[in-house]
Amino acid sequence: MSLKYKLLFPVWLCGTVSLMGQGSWTLKSPYGGGAVSYAAGFSIGTKGYIGTGAGSNAFWEWDQSTNVWTQKVNFGGGARAGATGFSIGNKGYFALGYANPVYFNDLWEYDPVANNWIQKSNFPGGARAYASGFSIGTKGYVGLGRDPANKSDFWEWDQATNTWSQKAVFSGGIRSYAAGFSIGAKGYFGTGSDTASSILNDFWEWDQLTNSWMQKAFFAGQARISPAAFSIGTKGYLGTGVGSILFADFWEYNPATNSWIQLTSFPGAARYNAVGFSIGTKGYVGTGSYLMPYSDFYELDPTAIGIDDQSTATTDVTVFPNPVSESATLVVHGLQNNVPVEISFYDISGKKLSLETNRNSESFTFSRGNLPAGTYLYQVISDSKMIAEGKLLFD
Repeated sequence: MSLKYKLLFPVWLCGTVSLMGQGSWTLKSPYGGGAVSYAAGFSIGTKGYIGTGAGSNAFWEWDQSTNVWTQKVNFGGGARAGATGFSIGNKGYFALGYANPVYFNDLWEYDPVANNWIQKSNFPGGARAYASGFSIGTKGYVGLGRDPANKSDFWEWDQATNTWSQKAVFSGGIRSYAAGFSIGAKGYFGTGSDTASSILNDFWEWDQLTNSWMQKAFFAGQARISPAAFSIGTKGYLGTGVGSILFADFWEYNPATNSWIQLTSFPGAARYNAVGFSIGTKGYVGTGSYLMPYSDFYELDPTAIGIDDQSTATTDVTVFPNPVSESATLVVHGLQNNVPVEISFYDISGKKLSLETNRNSESFTFSRGNLPAGTYLYQVISDSKMIAEGKLLFD
């Protein structure tokens, strides 16, 4: 049972700088499977799908028209992290992935009408995780990744014949944790890591007609791994991830001009390994992790005007006592104006918890109840943005 406490706290964001920018983000219902890292996703029609992730084989459907998540049959291949997702027509696909110490080479097809998974021909390039993929027409494409050595091969799967064929090796070299999406008859791979210490921001286009790779304008943001990416119409979108720092920036790629423009930053906590997909004219980004997994889920309208206030926002939160024996009080300092605040608690695996609570002005008192000793996590969200997070120790 999830814990979400709506408190009428005013929130003071110290030193905030607000800038108008292209692209507007809207907070949607959090992922129904709870906080999770290294999940996979795709979209079919007006529905989005997210599933698997570290320690999970859960699978959920999100309805764009109702903003409601519905649990579906668990992924047929079992729990795993770092799978690759794509969709073709009215079917969705998860391939590859990792569950310590096993790397997978399987491919599974999801039918939303029958609500079932059917295993397809195994990926012939060998077991791996953190690969990149996309679809063009009736074909799916998967390449790169690691096992744990990084790879550069690239493969096509034919939905009609359930067969794989190898395509031109990725010209950017060995790579894992890269972004991928398709626009028309072209596919794109970029960013990622070629070695344990090298993080990249190059960007490449693959032409389905000629089976050839061409380097394009470097990704305009800083080099990174594990960003979220998707396409809408004739544009591609890439953002979040981790490199020299953790990122919340978001960018639009225009293949007609071979150029990048920066959009309004992703409004949730900066993170990596989030899931991204698009439905119609909107893009969606959710889950992912940094120190803890996340379940929040956002919609991007790339044509709207939004407010970018990621620069220096800070909020001071105190929890006492910590470690917690029986109960503790969480205080959000420096509050003014009536702005709703939401506080969520999780165990270390990211599962949402239910706790007894009492409210007292700027403070929030909760009872430990019968929860066992260990490390727990909290998040403070206001105005659709995470403003604080931290750890609790139960002794």
